[in-house]
Amino acid sequence: MSLRQVTATLVTRTARHLLAFACDAGAPALAHFLLPSASVDCGSAAEVVAAVDGVEAQGGSTLLHRAARSGSGPLLRGLLAWGSTNGYRWKVQHLKIRHGGISMNWSPVQRADIRHS
Repeated sequence: MSLRQVTATLVTRTARHLLAFACDAGAPALAHFLLPSASVDCGSAAEVVAAVDGVEAQGGSTLLHRAARSGSGPLLRGLLAWGSTNGYRWKVQHLKIRHGGISMNWSPVQRADIRHS
């Protein structure tokens, strides 16, 4: 592996760790900035989510769990939009974004079943 490849791998791994942090922190601008770097070497949005979740999952927390737990509606909407744009189906049955909090029920469903209120 060349120095360039090692550097690229380190940058990608760091971006994935920071993306998880951005979701924990409720930082939509930071998450948006990190997504392209976190996506390097991934062929699909599902691979990006799996790569980030594989590196950072704590007690089953996925990117979407982290975003919801942060309470940031803009971050959650941004992740949902990114998933939709890239053909990714988040595993959430009902999603309610309202003033003062976000609630979700988790189960495998089709993207068309995701509801925003």
